[in-house]
Amino acid sequence: MRYKFTAAVFMVIIFALGVVTISQLPALQTVYKENLPEAASLFDKIKTVIATADSGVNDILLEDKRFIEINGGFQRLIGRQIIEDAEERYRVIKMNNDQLTFVNVPFNEETKQIAQQSAQNLIDFEAFLEQKKIPFLYVEAPTKVDPYDPQLPAGLVDYTAQNSEIIRHIWQKAGIDMMVLNDEMHADGLDHQSLFFNTDHHWTPQGAFWAFGQLCQRLNDQYGFNIDMAITNLDQYQIETYKDYFLGSQGKRVGRLYSGLDDIDMITPKFSTDLTFELPWHGITKEGAFKETVMDYSHISERDLYEKNPYAAYTGGDFPINIIKNHNVEGKKVLLIRDSFGCAFVPFFSLAVEQLDILDLRYYTLSAKDYVEMTSPDMVIVMYNPGAYYNADMFEFDRQLGSNQ
Repeated sequence: MRYKFTAAVFMVIIFALGVVTISQLPALQTVYKENLPEAASLFDKIKTVIATADSGVNDILLEDKRFIEINGGFQRLIGRQIIEDAEERYRVIKMNNDQLTFVNVPFNEETKQIAQQSAQNLIDFEAFLEQKKIPFLYVEAPTKVDPYDPQLPAGLVDYTAQNSEIIRHIWQKAGIDMMVLNDEMHADGLDHQSLFFNTDHHWTPQGAFWAFGQLCQRLNDQYGFNIDMAITNLDQYQIETYKDYFLGSQGKRVGRLYSGLDDIDMITPKFSTDLTFELPWHGITKEGAFKETVMDYSHISERDLYEKNPYAAYTGGDFPINIIKNHNVEGKKVLLIRDSFGCAFVPFFSLAVEQLDILDLRYYTLSAKDYVEMTSPDMVIVMYNPGAYYNADMFEFDRQLGSNQ
């Protein structure tokens, strides 16, 4: 009875939205009249309203996202923790701690083969670097679902940690050096939840800053770096908080009535900085302090929950390649191959090395091996979250595709 009642109420909502949509888009009024059968019954009219509105509903959603908000508000009202999606991997789960997440299913034969080939590609890349005597470290960014305390609704399992263990086991046997940040968080006794946004799959700037400190310590201890660890002390930074300013990727799918909103912090150094930030494929060069180079405040210039992405204020978003030179440091030249978790991480890490070259293989269409040949970095780091194991493109280090346009 509960599901029948829910379905009935939802159909009323859809019908009402259809009426509103047609009334606001005059072109649809003509379509409605043309599609309405002669001597139409009430049921015919309802079907025609819904079908007509469907053809134009995206136009109105671009304006104010009313359907998403109405649906999300209704789902919250009835206490639903799983919001289904046409693609299972994009269904939104409200965890018991009220954070939203996606969950992954176990590898099937196809995805397991993709992941195993990706793992082998990384092994081959590390062997290539070893021949050139270039140290290599793989950093696995943390998952939003804490493997030590999942906080998922009863009966629901996220297989991300189990899937990543399969891949890491292959790398361990091959002798790949790894940092698994889920394990580092647990060992540090950190509040896992506090390092992730409620409405987005990414870590917060504080989470990225913590990882920055962990990596710097590892590089000093095991790779002969001489990073001044004072720059990893958060007391040396100014924090500007934008309250209720961010609706993340998961929140956008269900609306703020369901998810709530996130604060986001802009963390910038109090100490003097002098950087050059280059986007070679875009012909862009910025010089100056941290705020003027590795930060892009256009992403937070106004509060626009659906069209702006405040997380991208760090680094400016995702690019095929960018290069950051730190004129206050004499040290190592590092190549970082990263995914979107790198957005918030890169600005902080650029303070630790003399030059940081960054590739994103989702967009960089040339060979990472060729890039190493051309630039001769002192070290190579790959930092991915476990979601990358489903994307073979991110582990194609030797492709000969595309162009540098």
